[in-house]
Amino acid sequence: MYSSSSTPGVQQYAPQYITEILFSRQEAKHNRVLTARFWSSSKEWKKRYRTSLMFVRKFLKIHSEEATIAALQSYEGRTIAYLQDKRLVRLVEKEQAKIDALLSNLANVPEPVKVNEEARPMKAYGKQTALSKLRELDGERERRESSED
Repeated sequence: MYSSSSTPGVQQYAPQYITEILFSRQEAKHNRVLTARFWSSSKEWKKRYRTSLMFVRKFLKIHSEEATIAALQSYEGRTIAYLQDKRLVRLVEKEQAKIDALLSNLANVPEPVKVNEEARPMKAYGKQTALSKLRELDGERERRESSED
């Protein structure tokens, strides 16, 4: 979900968000600003919005929505105001390649080493220290005392 730029507080899906970006750029060329909820303000806007939304959905069946939005928000795509702009497909493919590269890098991350918690600790080898001998004797004494009870 994306936040509407013309209507604060309204969340939109990708096709509506892309349509709104394109309409705001078209209106900016004529030095106008989109009104809040422009898509339901008049019959003319409703018709234009629905028609444009249909074409955006068709476009998104071929190209991913993340790549399309990234292309429109990129430096090169900031002047694209129409879906039919020939630069848009090239930019979307370029952004999709970037997204695919990021996803492949994430897929190549090695898995963390699993620790077997059931494994017994390794038995000590070598000479026993004086402290370990005392602990061993203390453990035997505690066992004898507990067995006497």
